[in-house]
Amino acid sequence: MAVSLGIVLSVVCFIFRFPICGLFLKDEALVASAAHITVLGLLGMPLIGVYYLAVNYLQSVGKAAQASVLSVLRQGAVYVPLLLSLHGLFGLFGVFYAAPAADIFSTLLAVFLLYRAIKKDLVSAKPHSPAKVENPL
Repeated sequence: MAVSLGIVLSVVCFIFRFPICGLFLKDEALVASAAHITVLGLLGMPLIGVYYLAVNYLQSVGKAAQASVLSVLRQGAVYVPLLLSLHGLFGLFGVFYAAPAADIFSTLLAVFLLYRAIKKDLVSAKPHSPAKVENPL
């Protein structure tokens, strides 16, 4: 559901990128440039729902350390180095590639950690034996 909603909203933003950018900018050249940058920003958006799902799941099952690492990872430990390195490689547009690259990398790591956590929880779960119901008569 998270991926489906992310795709739908990303497609809507993609379709209406020129009018949306036009709300904030009046110069046609800037609108065209902003529309291109918007497309770059939308590349990782369909996956963000999975990322947040994984962070929330890990936190709710008592894996706060992993959830915290994922939270810091996306906007800090991955994004900042990508921002600096991609700017060095591609100039200004490298800055705009950093966010979707960080989103995609962080989501892949989140899925990996989520998979491990669920697998571990399923393996450690013991099958429940049916409760004995005593005849009250």
